[in-house]
Parts: sequence; C-alpha cells; structure tokens
Amino acid sequence: MPVKPSLSWGRLGSVGAKGLYVRGELDGVEVEFLVDTGADLTVIQTSLYERLSERRNVSLQEVSEDMTVADGRPLPFKGRGKFQLKVDELEVVHEVFVAEIDIDAILGYNFLRKYNCTVDAGRGTVTDGSTQQATVHDETDSRKVVVARTVVVPHGSEQMVAGRIRDGPLSSDLVVV
Repeated sequence: MPVKPSLSWGRLGSVGAKGLYVRGELDGVEVEFLVDTGADLTVIQTSLYERLSERRNVSLQEVSEDMTVADGRPLPFKGRGKFQLKVDELEVVHEVFVAEIDIDAILGYNFLRKYNCTVDAGRGTVTDGSTQQATVHDETDSRKVVVARTVVVPHGSEQMVAGRIRDGPLSSDLVVV
C-alpha cells in the first residue's frame, strides 16, 4: 500500500525546534507523528497511551532496557504493545513503545525501514518507494545561519555557537545556535 502522508512543520518540546510530522491515527485516535530517523523505535507518550486505554484494553509487555534520549540521559519505557497504526492508506499493526516523551508520538526508524519509507528533509517529503505526496508549508521559522568557524559536536552532546542569520528580515542579527 502506498504511504501518502500529509506533512506539516511543527514545534517540538523546545522553542524554535522544527521537525517533519505526518498525520495519522493510532487505534482510531488522530495523532501527529514526528518522523525521526534517529529514533530506533516508534514511541508514544504515556498520556496518549492512557487515552487509548480508555477506548480498549491494551496490555503492555515489560521492557527491561531504557531509551537513551538525544542528550544521553536514560528514559525508562513504561512498556510496549501492538497498536493499529494508520498513515493515509497504509494501515498496519505495529509494535509501539510507551515512555514519558515531550511530544505525542515518534515514528521511528523501525517503522520507516519495515515499510520502505524514505525521508527527504530538503523537500519535506516522506515516500514509501513508489508513491509520494506531501504538503509542506512555505512559511517556516527556519533561517540559514552562518558561523565563523567549523564546529564539531560529539555524539550525545550539545554546544552553543554564535552566528548570524544569512538572509531574510532578521539578517545580521546575532543568534546562538
């Protein structure tokens, strides 16, 4: 089945952060999934799991290991379960992990690989290998930033770097990246 997601730019847990989202359903509940190629697993927020549990009894299996978030901190899973996941015409039963994350849902690499999805961040599209359809909003808060030196940020860490916005109404404003 082709995946024809509707994509939109949206905010994550931190101010100004952007991401590629697909609208879909999880057990009949509308959800915006963050498409995250850096996340190994598909994960939903605990509060979303609780809403889903009100509709049907979803038992979670225990998960012995923790998730490691982008800054390297461990975050325990509440469990994992099988859910009906729908993105446009693609409707599958998929294993989803439950954890206390900042957004409703993350569509992880396990889903993207299993259903042969390709993410083109430059175009803001997701494809399933044969069909492509996306809606990208022309207006975003993103701007090109120029920094005076090359910066290497080690895995699992963050670094603040001063730079200048290259174009647009805020060009020449000093920013911290």
